Amino acid sequence: MRGRTKLHQPPIGTHQRWLWLPLLLGMMLAAAGCAPLTEWILQASGITPTPPVSPTPTPGPAIRLTPDAGGPGTRVTVEGEGWRPADT
Repeated sequence: MRGRTKLHQPPIGTHQRWLWLPLLLGMMLAAAGCAPLTEWILQASGITPTPPVSPTPTPGPAIRLTPDAGGPGTRVTVEGEGWRPADT
């Protein structure tokens, strides 16, 4: 084999390093595509997440003082609503 030159061969493992880049990119694209695909499947099946319904708060007993400020001896009127007998 005199007179012939050997072709340069890259070190072992060089091709394997470049294989990771497309593999990683493919996995990232697959993961990014899962969210819209899942949403599309849920919409097509009629299963849609709904927020929980919170009940409308019912007003409790209330009290009003008139006037809301005053010195000693000031006459105060107290009005209330929503109280049951014997509530304190």
